[in-house]
Amino acid sequence: LPSLSGLEVVAALRADAATAALPVLMLTAKGQERDRAAAEAAGVSDFMTKPFDNAEIRARVRALLGA
Repeated sequence: LPSLSGLEVVAALRADAATAALPVLMLTAKGQERDRAAAEAAGVSDFMTKPFDNAEIRARVRALLGA
């Protein structure tokens, strides 16, 4: 992201009442435990690392949408 980090985007979404409950799937190349912990602390709904399997990302998005 050019001007904000993904964690900053999630924090902004969670701070706004209109988007606070929006499901957020973080897809990142940063897969260390500290990165996952930071994402969870920021309020992500789910976390995946690259490379990823297309079927897995579809399944997780469906799960987040309750489909």
